[in-house]
Amino acid sequence: MRKIGILIILLAIISFWSCDKNDTPEPTGTEGELSGTVKLFDEGTQELSNDSMVVSIYGSNPLISDTTDVNGNYSFSKLKYGTYTLTFTKPNYGIYLLNNVYHNQEHTKVQQSPSLGQRSSTHISAISSKDTLGSIFIFINTDPEGTTTSPKYFRVFFHTNDMVSYSDFTAYSKVLTAKKNPIEYRLNPHVLEDMGFISGQEVWYKVYGESYYSNAHIEPLKGKHIFPNLNLISAVANSFIVP
Repeated sequence: MRKIGILIILLAIISFWSCDKNDTPEPTGTEGELSGTVKLFDEGTQELSNDSMVVSIYGSNPLISDTTDVNGNYSFSKLKYGTYTLTFTKPNYGIYLLNNVYHNQEHTKVQQSPSLGQRSSTHISAISSKDTLGSIFIFINTDPEGTTTSPKYFRVFFHTNDMVSYSDFTAYSKVLTAKKNPIEYRLNPHVLEDMGFISGQEVWYKVYGESYYSNAHIEPLKGKHIFPNLNLISAVANSFIVP
């Protein structure tokens, strides 16, 4: 009997230490609260009031939505567990979609807190380019003109034909800053190679006014890159030959 008692105690100790105390418990229900925050800006870096942005569950019917408070907080109560896309909308702001939000707890906090900007008011009035010492220099004029105290922002799209646009492109730049007219944007051969272009190839480009916080995202159904804050008033496309 004594040996049996000792064996039971040993088995109990082994069972206790085999349990991983850091294991996340499986959810016991089927729904819970999903909450998060968002920060709002003008088309530059000036923070604005974070209230009145409508956050909704993409594809929900009837629509499931909430409106942010002054701190940018939003929440959905009694939301069924699952993976969601969140839609952010507000007048003067390009729509933003946050994909792959995983909700499986009684209180799920959205880890991503997006910074969202208003649509760009910057027009692109002129563009040109030249090859200098093996690099391509693109010259961009914005309207209004950017300054050191009030910079403007733009984005460049590249393609292999003159139909290049924000929706038809091979490559695109990050958000770039203009503090004078014209602003120079330099492309060396390595950058162009990384974009998928080769020496001797004609590359077409088009430039659009953009916001510092661009609200760019990937549309979940078709996987397309969306740039909702672009200003579509732009100079006609131009081209250069890759050095």
